Amino acid sequence: MLKKIVLLASLVLALVVGAVARPVAAASFVPSTDPWDEIQAQATAIGQQAADIVSASQAIQAYAAQIQASESNPEVNAWAADLLALASQTEQDAAAIMVTADDINTRIDNSEGTTLALSDDIGEMADRIGEMADRILWTELQIGVMADRIVESEYLISDSSLSLAQMIQNSNNTLATNGNAIATEAALIQTLLP
Repeated sequence: MLKKIVLLASLVLALVVGAVARPVAAASFVPSTDPWDEIQAQATAIGQQAADIVSASQAIQAYAAQIQASESNPEVNAWAADLLALASQTEQDAAAIMVTADDINTRIDNSEGTTLALSDDIGEMADRIGEMADRILWTELQIGVMADRIVESEYLISDSSLSLAQMIQNSNNTLATNGNAIATEAALIQTLLP
């Protein structure tokens, strides 16, 4: 189970870092002399990054569902449920960003006179990206906390198993000692009988 969580955490980190760390302006569009073309190219790049995050969130949800289906530990299932909820929220946020990016491109295509409304939309999209980045970072921290809890649970289970084995061994030793004493007493009684 620990391997599944570590694998899932690694996948989440790789997908999140790959999707969020990619700069919007870097080589995703060719600058032109028309600022509207540049804005559309940036909106398209942001929309694509949001689509990548949607795909990553769906993959995370699928892995968390697999963990829930194959795990009987209620704590692990609760953590997987938390992970499902976080990935679902991230997917919804990214989908909203995709809609906003498409809306920006549509507005530019239909009219270049919507500069003020477009500026507001860009500001709103930037705010949403910031919120989503905060949620992704929070999700990453939660995954780390869950992984730590699982490791601690593994230690507790191991310690409990060792303690139980020691108790069983002590009980067996006591039973063996008592059994030997009874056998000795029985032999002594038999020597006293005619």
